[in-house]
Amino acid sequence: TDDALVTVTNSLPTITSIDVTPDTGVTTSTELTCTVSASDPDDSRTPTILYEWLDAAGNNIGTSSTLRLTSSISSPGDTITCKATAFDTDGGTADATDSVTVDNSNPYLTKVEITPDSGVTTSTKLTCSGTAFDPDGGTPTITYEWSQNTTFVGTGGTLELDNSTYSPGDKIVCTAKATDADGGHGTLSDSVTISNTDPV
Repeated sequence: TDDALVTVTNSLPTITSIDVTPDTGVTTSTELTCTVSASDPDDSRTPTILYEWLDAAGNNIGTSSTLRLTSSISSPGDTITCKATAFDTDGGTADATDSVTVDNSNPYLTKVEITPDSGVTTSTKLTCSGTAFDPDGGTPTITYEWSQNTTFVGTGGTLELDNSTYSPGDKIVCTAKATDADGGHGTLSDSVTISNTDPV
């Protein structure tokens, strides 16, 4: 009988699932995990998995199964992708991807201060200043609103008091609002009370 010559070809591995978590509430400080399952039809052994994390521009920003985002490698609105490649023992490969979107983190005020904060009379000029922080690495814009006993009286960093509008005992509040480039915002307030001035 004639001998039959049979050539066995390699079957490529298969990535059965890929999942980046968390997939909601992702910020520029989130740690992402890429979980991959793969199989090889020719072998009971699990294929070797290599990881590549890609930023919104397609640049490689990581090569392990986890990635800690920072504001230097990600921004609100960015799509972050995990690309997994499975290798079998014969050099066959298969790849798959999964992606998440980075959400904006609201800025917040770390300090708001009205000066002077004592000895305030109906002729005092008040100044309000605030310090803000953006977890996404931006520089928030700070605006100011003033109120007198809960009634809005003006905007800007200063407020000139006068005895025709203000009275001893009035509570003057400055509310600072920090707004980032993506529309996120946070507020914080400080207040002073107008003191009585002895007659001359």
